[in-house]
Amino acid sequence: MPAPKTEVVRLEKLSKHYVEGGQLRPILDAADATFCTGELVAIRGRSGTGKSTLLNLIAGIDEP
Repeated sequence: MPAPKTEVVRLEKLSKHYVEGGQLRPILDAADATFCTGELVAIRGRSGTGKSTLLNLIAGIDEP
């Protein structure tokens, strides 16, 4: 029987916006995700879609 998975990171309604050219630019808008032990996760997307921002928020480098 496999070991039960334990949540290690949970994101609920995570949002991040930047001001660019005097306008609010959403980078992440109410993102939800749960990461558990033993999981392999890939974060992918085009340039400028918030991948690095997401990882910086999870690591505590940036604030929502």
